[in-house]
Amino acid sequence: MYVGRDGKPISTMWIGTLTESRTLTQEHWQRLSAALFYLAWARIPYLSFDRPAAEDFYFEAFVLPEGAENDSTGHVRWSKYGSTFYSDMKIHPVPEVSFRRVQIDSPLRRMPPGPFYDPTPGELFKALEQELKRAESRTLTALWFLMEACYRSASRSSFAEDIQNICTALEALLDVSRKGDSAKQVSDRLQILFSTQAPSPVEKAISQKPKKERKEVLERLDGWVKALYQVRNSYTHGKEVKEYMFGERSIWQDSFEIFRLAANRTILKTPERHPSNGSALEKRLMSVQYFDEAVSFFSKKGEWMNTGKKTKSCVLLLKETVRKARTLDPQLVEWISSVQVLRQALFNLCTAILRALEATNLAKRSDHSELDTIKQAMEQAYVEAQEPSGKLNTDKYIRRVAPRLAFWTPVVPFAGKSVLLYEVVVTFKALLAVYGNFTGPILNSLAAMNPAANKPNATT
Repeated sequence: MYVGRDGKPISTMWIGTLTESRTLTQEHWQRLSAALFYLAWARIPYLSFDRPAAEDFYFEAFVLPEGAENDSTGHVRWSKYGSTFYSDMKIHPVPEVSFRRVQIDSPLRRMPPGPFYDPTPGELFKALEQELKRAESRTLTALWFLMEACYRSASRSSFAEDIQNICTALEALLDVSRKGDSAKQVSDRLQILFSTQAPSPVEKAISQKPKKERKEVLERLDGWVKALYQVRNSYTHGKEVKEYMFGERSIWQDSFEIFRLAANRTILKTPERHPSNGSALEKRLMSVQYFDEAVSFFSKKGEWMNTGKKTKSCVLLLKETVRKARTLDPQLVEWISSVQVLRQALFNLCTAILRALEATNLAKRSDHSELDTIKQAMEQAYVEAQEPSGKLNTDKYIRRVAPRLAFWTPVVPFAGKSVLLYEVVVTFKALLAVYGNFTGPILNSLAAMNPAANKPNATT
């Protein structure tokens, strides 16, 4: 390890040791570099500048010609192409990896107690160490093909070629060996792999069994794999690839994340930690669909906005739509059909929240002061958002209300005990995050950092 003037490491050397004598081929070096690459690559969950690329990790390995003396100082090392030159055997990253502080987490000596411990970094290191000791490893072969799909330069690897390498990596990872219809085999095995979920921290604390993955998510996964292999097959047979989209998202981009989830499950032999709402796979595949359904539902005025008792069918539909909105990842929604419809959905949610507060007997609640403050703030925001013509500026109203709702978790019945008001507020915030992405920042403003600045009659 090389240390700079500030005492921080600027370059790192990894040394692999063997417990027994063994002749190393270039495949061994491929496997070691692939394992090191994956340990650095997998710790960053999304495609970004900070994520290592294939060209950041490379190795040199040259084979002694048969009959050469092992201890000879004048022996010749041969390259793959037969050229003769001297070189050391080594694996090293380019300097940019260290500059960006990409690190490989060493395994922990003992598992820390508590339900919130994430075993992935340390346990992944130890599991790959065991794979490197094997004479053969389909897992390390899969990681090598992943690495081949991770070049930054399109001249080294095109988008279609990346998908071809990802498909090959999945086949190696899932041990697809039967001839014919690789897409179906990969889909079937991925559905089996993702069918189970790890318990969330809360489920683990109360010894509750985790739920199975939702049927509709696995069906979506099947369609996604088929679309992935359509790209792969077109590229393999020399056809032009014109479409890289699946459900309004890039199938190329999502292929890396789905492989990461599958690889971690396979290597660690356990599902990833369960997020608070929905699985990582559900968020990846369903966020756009859930967003569209939520906007379509909440943009229409209907029984769900009324105070008082609601019909059973309305409550069930409302509850499921709220679940989907709370599950979706706003950052995965990269396209919307109409900002105006989304704005109407947000306004309707605000109206429903205000009606629920107005219908609540605040005097009998211990949190009556907080609830009354929120109600007054929403009423004041409505007045302030009026244009001189008398028309309501809906965007201005939403932006004034948002900071007051952002940190609020009211335990107030909205649709009886089936749906509480805080769940509607969380739904509002999920859709608001997407709205902010397409219209301008909202909750990361100074006003949002200090909600008290938006109290009624406060100056801004």
